[in-house]
Amino acid sequence: EFVKDTYRYPEHAIGCVGMARFDYLYTPHSIEKTVLVMPTWRRWLDNMESRESFCNSDYFLQYKALLSDEELIHNLRDNGYRLIFYPHYKMQPYIEIFRSLQNDVIIIADKSHYDVQELLMSSALMITDYSSVAFDFAYMGKPLIYYQFDEQMFRQMHFQEGYFSYKNDGFGPCFENADALKSYVRFMISMQCVQLDEYDQRVKDFFNLRDNNNSERIYQAISAL
Repeated sequence: EFVKDTYRYPEHAIGCVGMARFDYLYTPHSIEKTVLVMPTWRRWLDNMESRESFCNSDYFLQYKALLSDEELIHNLRDNGYRLIFYPHYKMQPYIEIFRSLQNDVIIIADKSHYDVQELLMSSALMITDYSSVAFDFAYMGKPLIYYQFDEQMFRQMHFQEGYFSYKNDGFGPCFENADALKSYVRFMISMQCVQLDEYDQRVKDFFNLRDNNNSERIYQAISAL
């Protein structure tokens, strides 16, 4: 309905077939004790004039505080977990600024050494903000958390909210406060990162197709045109 009403595609050209990139996600794979932090980019941080400007941004300061939090680090270490921080590819030029935060349980991941899909498949818990990778993670039935400390600014300067409401439709809780986020991470680790029933039901309601036949359906739909 959204595609028809917004983009004016004729009804016969619209098919509910699933996304091809989801097929591989549905193959059997091992899950490691990894918390994956994968935020998206910010339009207002594009082409910043200096390293200092980026270091003074709320975006950097929020993630710096999270990745350097001693209580979180101890909790990860005590439970045998590691945290991998993988910024959006548009934020990757600033990745060296995050390097000083790396230690035995905090990994700063760059795109030249880490594959996004492999990280999604192997991680037990995800923290993101507004990134579409949340759909990939939820497709696998794994728990995730939305950390949206700058929601008002994001809506004003990046993307307005669409038909999908993170609070009402999201596959995990939304937090604006770092302390609440870290508390929930500790809770999920204590629960062995098992998806809660409330969000598991949202996943089932949202994805009417969850298998590895999306590419086949896409091929058949194109052939039918």
